[in-house]
Amino acid sequence: MKKRAGLIEQAGVILGAIGIVIMFANSSERPVTAAAFMVTGILMAIIGGRLTGTMSWLGGATLVAILIAVILYFFTDNNKLYNLFLVIGVLLLIAEFIMKSKKQKKSNST
Repeated sequence: MKKRAGLIEQAGVILGAIGIVIMFANSSERPVTAAAFMVTGILMAIIGGRLTGTMSWLGGATLVAILIAVILYFFTDNNKLYNLFLVIGVLLLIAEFIMKSKKQKKSNST
């Protein structure tokens, strides 16, 4: 089960990356296709990460904030909310990085 969940998580990351490439390409279908790839990729990464047990709750919250930012970017004209959720996602990512590095230092010192 963990192997399949890992594959789901990796496929989600790949789909999200494809969505980013489509977003920056000059295509008439750009918003719908890019949004579909990015939303699907983020959801698959969340599901796969939670099933494998490798994703912390902070990592899941980060991806949810980024997911909301992606939806707001493509489907609304509210730039303030988009910017807010993007900043929240980045701050959560930084907090997760700091917490992981502190845990690693603590485990290395003992």
